[in-house]
Amino acid sequence: MSRRVLFLSYDGMTDALGESQVLSYLTGLSKKGNQITLISFEKPAAFSINKNRIERICVESKIKWVHLKYTSRPPIVSTLYDIYRLKKAVEDIDSFDIVHCRGYITSFVGLWLKRVKNKQMIFDMRGFWADEKLESGNWSSFVFKPVYQYFKKKEQAFFKEADFTVSLTEMGKKEIVSNYEGNPNKIGTIPTCVNQEIFSEFDLKKRLEIRKNLEIGTNGVVLVYSGSIGANYDINILLDFFKIFVTKYKNSRLLILSKVVEMNFPELNPKLSSKIIHKSLPYHEVPSYLMAADVGFTFYNDGYSLIGRYPTKFGEYWSCGLPIIVRKEIGDTRMLLDEFPEFGFYYFSKNELQEKLSKLNLEVNKTKMRKVATSEFSLSRGVDFYNSVYSKLQDLKSD
Repeated sequence: MSRRVLFLSYDGMTDALGESQVLSYLTGLSKKGNQITLISFEKPAAFSINKNRIERICVESKIKWVHLKYTSRPPIVSTLYDIYRLKKAVEDIDSFDIVHCRGYITSFVGLWLKRVKNKQMIFDMRGFWADEKLESGNWSSFVFKPVYQYFKKKEQAFFKEADFTVSLTEMGKKEIVSNYEGNPNKIGTIPTCVNQEIFSEFDLKKRLEIRKNLEIGTNGVVLVYSGSIGANYDINILLDFFKIFVTKYKNSRLLILSKVVEMNFPELNPKLSSKIIHKSLPYHEVPSYLMAADVGFTFYNDGYSLIGRYPTKFGEYWSCGLPIIVRKEIGDTRMLLDEFPEFGFYYFSKNELQEKLSKLNLEVNKTKMRKVATSEFSLSRGVDFYNSVYSKLQDLKSD
């Protein structure tokens, strides 16, 4: 008996994140015999460019795709409007047993489907979202105080009523059990996984080609940061790190791979500024640029929400043979780096950073690193995890 799943995503499939962190999973889950209906919110610009390609992937994977237009203004009101439209979109869909809610916004509708239509609900939380919004500064105004409190109250309901909750980290799971009265038997953990067909094994030819294009010599040491800038990602943290990095590696360069088109750097001395390269790349080009680097960096602003985060770039870096440096303790990254210290390190202070940086070995065993990345972050691991959750819920329904 095949499992019928309604998957709700507030992220668009025509965005890089949606394609890599949602559609990649769903195509694998469909191959395992799950009947999937996908509803997502698409940003107009990305939708106009990528619609046909995503439609083709869905048709080939036998995924029924319903796309809604994402609205962003005015704040809060637009989100409430999107929740209303999502609820209307699912009202006439009854060909499913499990509603899989990615994130908090879609879980409003998932909870309604559970209560009213007796559907099994998966709360795939993706981190402590309300706290992330607060700590990013997006909800720092007093106007958002009741909004934050409301979402924390709904969060409690999601944990309590969902048939299964997915946390990115073991630290997050412990927090849910300890402080939210979550049932440990109904909580599973899986980090953000990586499509290793795209983030492929290290390729020396690609490395040399990209370095040539960027006018970086073979002896230059390249530090790469791949990801967002702004909000929870204060660029000053990255630049402060690079200022220390450059004291050890005099001939180093900082390569920033970010969709932020105009990078507003704080005032830097010309010598340091000349060492920084910024690229806004299509998703499929990112791996080649990672291979051109020597070490990757990841960070978030400080805050409570760190316990529930697991950087996607961790698995992407390791898959491409790139050691990683992690600022402070992000989710479960510390545990993995304690197990494999030859592939990078974390640090909590300037002194600790300088000490560990002095011992950093850039000549890592990239084949071994790839094997570890496959074990920890492969897409197949994520697909197997979600498939087992679906199977578990189906068994409970039939009992």
